[in-house]
Amino acid sequence: MTWEFTWQALPYAVALTITFIALVVAATRRKSPGGWYLVGFLFAVSIWVGAAMLENGILDPVQKLFWARVRYIGIMSVPVFWFAFAVNYTNRSNRLPLFGVLILFLVPAFVLFLIWSDTLASFIFQNINDLNIATEGLLNIEFATGFWISQIYNTGLIILGSLWLLLALPRASSVYRGQSLTLLLAALLPWIANIVDYFTYPQLIPIPITSFGFALGGLCLVYGIFRFRVLDITPIARTNIIESMSDAVFVTDQKHRVVDVNVAAANLVFSNAEALIGNELRSVFEDQLGIHDVLSEDVFQSGLLAVGEAPYTQYFETTYSPLHAQNEDVSGYYLILHDVTARKLAEDEILHAKQEVEEANEAKTQFLATISHEIRTPLNAVLGLTDLILLDDNLTNDQRHSLEQVRTSGDMLVKMLNDLLDLSKIDAGKLGLETITFNLHDLAANTVELFAPRAIIKALDIRCEIDPGVPELVTGDPTRLRQILFNLLSNAIKFTERGSVVLQVEGGDIVDDLQKVTLSVTDTGIGIPKDKQDAIFEPFQQETLSTARKYGGTGLGLAIAMRLTELMGSGLKIRSKVGRGTKFYFEVDFGLPGEEKSPLSNLILGQAHFDLLREDTPLRILVAEDDPINQMVLRQLLERRSHKITIVDNGQSAVSLSKHEQFDLILMDLQMPELNGLQATRAIREYEQSTGEHLPIVALTANATAEDRRRCLAAGMDSHLTKPIEVDALYATIAALIHSTQKDTSELLIDQEDAVSMFDFDEVTERCGGDKELAIELLQMFHDSWPESLDTIEAAIADQDADLLERTAHTLKGTASTLSAGEVSKIAYDLQVAGKNADFDASRTLTQKLARALKRVDSHLAEFVLLS
Repeated sequence: MTWEFTWQALPYAVALTITFIALVVAATRRKSPGGWYLVGFLFAVSIWVGAAMLENGILDPVQKLFWARVRYIGIMSVPVFWFAFAVNYTNRSNRLPLFGVLILFLVPAFVLFLIWSDTLASFIFQNINDLNIATEGLLNIEFATGFWISQIYNTGLIILGSLWLLLALPRASSVYRGQSLTLLLAALLPWIANIVDYFTYPQLIPIPITSFGFALGGLCLVYGIFRFRVLDITPIARTNIIESMSDAVFVTDQKHRVVDVNVAAANLVFSNAEALIGNELRSVFEDQLGIHDVLSEDVFQSGLLAVGEAPYTQYFETTYSPLHAQNEDVSGYYLILHDVTARKLAEDEILHAKQEVEEANEAKTQFLATISHEIRTPLNAVLGLTDLILLDDNLTNDQRHSLEQVRTSGDMLVKMLNDLLDLSKIDAGKLGLETITFNLHDLAANTVELFAPRAIIKALDIRCEIDPGVPELVTGDPTRLRQILFNLLSNAIKFTERGSVVLQVEGGDIVDDLQKVTLSVTDTGIGIPKDKQDAIFEPFQQETLSTARKYGGTGLGLAIAMRLTELMGSGLKIRSKVGRGTKFYFEVDFGLPGEEKSPLSNLILGQAHFDLLREDTPLRILVAEDDPINQMVLRQLLERRSHKITIVDNGQSAVSLSKHEQFDLILMDLQMPELNGLQATRAIREYEQSTGEHLPIVALTANATAEDRRRCLAAGMDSHLTKPIEVDALYATIAALIHSTQKDTSELLIDQEDAVSMFDFDEVTERCGGDKELAIELLQMFHDSWPESLDTIEAAIADQDADLLERTAHTLKGTASTLSAGEVSKIAYDLQVAGKNADFDASRTLTQKLARALKRVDSHLAEFVLLS
């Protein structure tokens, strides 16, 4: 075959190159909708222009005729592939399956058979033997009737394919305007080229350019489709996405008339798309949705709507928005309903379950409060009568020992009740943490000091190690922190037979003005197996039953410590090995106070209270108590102080007597017939508004929660005593209230924890876990040691040894604070500051005050320890 490259072949070569590049790109994306037919279309165009290029340069008539026939393979295939691509690309593939495409090829196949047949070709070419063989260029073919018939068929396919593409373009978003124009150009180029051929070839343009139109059109198709990714979005989006959505989609015009819906929307209202089109959206939903509110404004809205009545209600998240035209006018609206019934029902179940849990916690808290009240009431009689008998100086040692055991057991029972209430309040989310300034170093050291006697008895080394980087003054909840450390140290000593117990306080980073501090208690005790370490934090759980029998305890201490540390933000962690020991540790973020204050300032009530504790001034006291045993206990306790007692058994009688008789004080039980204590107090306070008087009222209650105390104070009571009533607390409260009334400071509210400033045996006993023997032992140690401390202070002042003065005062301050000896602790703190500043003149004056305060405390200790 002889072939020469002519100038007419050059445009075909360029077109072939363009078409081949487009063909390669399309082949790599052939899995896109219509992709295979686009590949076929470009391949057919390649055959067309490639064969035309070869036909142009061949001079041999036989060869030129061969390539002319090949060219018609492309010419006859292009229309079919063009139409198949357009239909499949615009997602009409369900109307044109592969079998349909094969049928469309029947006419082109028959025409090609005629063209390639030497005997039958005259049906297409007028006379194949007399064809005008040009020296260069394409054959000058005269066509017969069969060709023009086939051209009508081909033209029809091209017209339909072009129209299909053009009709799909208006669906394209304005974002894809460039792509749409490219597809429009691809559809028009073949027709433009064909028109140019019809009017100019061969007079003005020497070669036919229709094939060039298809080549450039194919390039535009590839660029438009794959450059702008329209095959992923437009125009197949509606069918492939919207129609397959489970969400109901309604599209309306400006008057809210439905113009389009998807299958889910039609199913939602039990209809079909044809029946819905043209109806107002309000009428479609009738009154089962709050659709009228949704359609009220031309703004984006979302919300939750319900369809149907219970128990068949469906819940939908709604998205409603106007559709804006290019000039920003509202041209319509769309409403999307997303079914969230399953989620809503699950949320309702969770909410219901949460409410049930909260109700259960509330019921448990109420149950425990009720049980506490019911136990405290008889316990008050038991402990009250025990205290009365213990006041008898004629008891034998065995009798006194037995009664003290009864008292100690009762105190342990009270502590267990308090622990149960604490645990219940924590679980119910009703226990909050306070934030006050306190001395962390003193709190840690003093808590360890409390356990020193127990450690000495068991020959254990107990110590407190504080990182120098930990600040002394911090803000937080010292009461709950002491409770955690107390429980941990108590357990550590209980389960350790030899070795040591160490409280460590380690500092960390300061983040957002919060000082991170890690506190740990480490022992060398029996250890805890790995599989038991989670269980010990549950209430009433100990490692084994044998452990509980051997060491005792209720199993509440660690449970409370865990929950309190969780409230503080970290939780209680454990590291332990059996036979090697255990370490409990937790982290707390403490605040840093803006200015230093005495951490004891909130503990001091003044010397006057101590003086009042020793007063024997007879008072007229009205006791409102319905329990006969409690009446007897209170009568005997008060008459021992020479007070004159009047007893009533209901609140109404208390109100009546307070109006007609003169009393110095009322002790008011809360649970009484006719009028309870709160109601009676309110009635008395209302009457006093007309008289201008104020009669002190002290609540007597077996309810021990902070909420109960607040209720008492809110009702107008001046103080609050919890049953079982402690003798010292009772006397101190009466003295403090009478003193505050005489001094015209009735707004001072004294609680039983604050009433004793010089010394509070009950508080010391509580810090010792209810162990009165340990508390007495600590008091004895204080009595024996303070004279030596005072001598050391005086010697330090004489020698002007500021360091020794500061250290000794610091130690004495901590011990006195532990024993609730408020005045001694405050003076010792002032001495510590004076030593730090080397102010020996002030130190001498303070030492004299300290000596007097110590002697007063010592005289108060006479009831509990043997004074030498």
